[in-house]
Amino acid sequence: MLDNHIELINTGLAQALEPLHELGHSTECGHPGLTSFAQIAGIADLRGLYKLINNYILSGGKRIRPLTYLLVYEGYAGAETDLKKVLPGALALELMHNFALIHDDLIDRSITRRGHAALQVSFSSYLAENGRPSDSGPDLAILAGDIVYSLALENCLKLEPELPNRDAAIHELLSTAVRTGCGAFNEIWLRSGSGVLGEEEILRLYNEKTANYSFACPLKMGALLAGADCTEINKLGEFARLVGQAYQIYDDIKDMKAIIINLPTAHSTHLRELRTMLPYHYLYSTGSDRDRKIMSCALRGETSLHRKFMEILDKSPACDMASVQAEDLLNTAREIFDSLKTNQTVAERINSLLLKFFNAETSAV
Repeated sequence: MLDNHIELINTGLAQALEPLHELGHSTECGHPGLTSFAQIAGIADLRGLYKLINNYILSGGKRIRPLTYLLVYEGYAGAETDLKKVLPGALALELMHNFALIHDDLIDRSITRRGHAALQVSFSSYLAENGRPSDSGPDLAILAGDIVYSLALENCLKLEPELPNRDAAIHELLSTAVRTGCGAFNEIWLRSGSGVLGEEEILRLYNEKTANYSFACPLKMGALLAGADCTEINKLGEFARLVGQAYQIYDDIKDMKAIIINLPTAHSTHLRELRTMLPYHYLYSTGSDRDRKIMSCALRGETSLHRKFMEILDKSPACDMASVQAEDLLNTAREIFDSLKTNQTVAERINSLLLKFFNAETSAV
């Protein structure tokens, strides 16, 4: 149903990444910012590195953000509208998402992404194969993320000046990038503390790191460029907040179970993540004093408490409580979505897309 949209996005991404492709194959790079660098660098050694960045972005990914952006644009501008004139915004969203993934994998010490090696792991392997220090892989990944972020900004500025609310749409993307960065920054700080966060604090984090970035920004950008009114924009923002919180709750139920099950081998970074998860808040708050002491010691790395931690999880209503809250959020979101003044056919496509995304991401809950 959305094959044409996905093909449009993937073709656009390939074109947006051409500067990297050219740098990997020629000393005459077409991108003005890379030409002088290409002429002085060892192209033979760099060729594979830039190809890895290219492949990372083009291989896999659901394209959920650019798809919702294009669909909501169609919903307000008309299903027969030419999507190519707003395509740069879709590319900017997907490139910014990939930038975030690259840096997230570094922060979380992840070694895989989308069923393949995380970018820093691929870089380290390539360096080792070429007789260079493999410990520079993470450093290169940081810089690769910066390059991809810059490409996102470059593409966002390619939106046609005559589009309605163009500047507001660009501002939405940039302000979302700031809020998302602050959300991740705040989360790491809060993870490093002791005790358990309150429900309000956790939901605020969910807004910063998930709802704004994955749902509100794409929906509001598309609606702005289609000329939707303020009432519709505000409704989309509230809809996105609720959907984002629900999604993160389901995702955290799955992650919390995985961390506790794998406690003996869990990295300390993953243990600290529990503090910022709503299901863990419920697990802790509904537990006895003895349960809380066990959980606190386990989070400090006492792996001998694995079996007892599993017993606490098995008897606790925490996951059910979190699931009920997520479903309540989604029910309210559905009411808002049904009140939107968007094209009905497109609305059904958006609903189907989000439902498919939720089912895929929460199947293990």
